[in-house]
Amino acid sequence: MTPSERLASQRAAQLAADEAAARELARRYGVAWARVKADLERLTGQIAAARLAGETVDEAWLIRHGVLERLERRVLTETQVYVDFAEGRITADQARAFAAGHADAFALVNATTPAAFLPLQAIVARTTVGAPLRSLLERIAPDAASAAADMLVEAVVAGTGPRETARALRDTLQAPLWRTLRIARTETIGAYRDGAIDTYKANRDVLEGWVWIAQLSTRTCAACWALHGTVHPVDEAFASHPNCRCSPAPRTRSWADLGFPGVPETRLDVTPGAERFAALPGSSKLRILGPGKLAAYEDGSIALDDLVQNTLSPVWGPGIRERSLRDALLTS
Repeated sequence: MTPSERLASQRAAQLAADEAAARELARRYGVAWARVKADLERLTGQIAAARLAGETVDEAWLIRHGVLERLERRVLTETQVYVDFAEGRITADQARAFAAGHADAFALVNATTPAAFLPLQAIVARTTVGAPLRSLLERIAPDAASAAADMLVEAVVAGTGPRETARALRDTLQAPLWRTLRIARTETIGAYRDGAIDTYKANRDVLEGWVWIAQLSTRTCAACWALHGTVHPVDEAFASHPNCRCSPAPRTRSWADLGFPGVPETRLDVTPGAERFAALPGSSKLRILGPGKLAAYEDGSIALDDLVQNTLSPVWGPGIRERSLRDALLTS
């Protein structure tokens, strides 16, 4: 297996693990939603009965009869159970991803600088999970309960029927699922990157650094397209954005630099993202950039790397985002 084939295989395994986690989180969320829906049916039945009896059903009626309180309590309870499960699943996936990052990185370094020539260091995997994950998850359940109550008040004021009310609540409560899926992907791939870069640090004698590898598709942001193939110092953290699917690969020194002149090169050869982007059909470029940025790109007003904006969070540290067209034009 060539280094490029090995890298593709590793990335496929990462995506498969991500999809498996997403399926399990969605399944567990479905269980929580079924319980909330059953309670909602009882509450909307109570509302319908009150209206048939000639009562004025408004926000005050909902509060007086404890309807909002019961709905909030049910949503809070079920969402918290789901969030607790999600935290356990994500924590386990972080540990797995961190170990996989170590193993995959060591395999790639070994594939590009065979151990027959150079002694490489494998290191014991450790987890990097902790407080940040809990802080990301802790507001999901209270926010969901509050959103559910607001939705019910709106539905009652509008005179929405039970079926439409259930549909509106389901749509409202999709937010916790999307938030946990986003957190799961971001935190798990982050642990994978940490494991990989730890291995690169342990083998710095044979590395120039690490290479940014993006999942190049029309779903990939322009910033990650621009960074694909760029080489970074071995000690540099992988600073990206939420939901990013990119990962680091080793950039080994040339055989000549390692003292073996004449040996055919085996290190990864990565075509820069800007070059790959330039070769895309116009329809794909449009989906990635949108009409305004594409027009500026095509007339030479901006280059792809003008769309990379470095960020710094006091909580999460360095990151990146895609720069707006206005800002890109100012910096180009």
